[in-house]
Amino acid sequence: MRQVTEESVLALVGMNWEARFGFAE
Repeated sequence: MRQVTEESVLALVGMNWEARFGFAE
């Protein structure tokens, strides 16, 4: 299992959030 930086996780979550809700916080 490869380690992922918090920044990468936040970036991925942010993109998914934007894609699902259509806006960025």
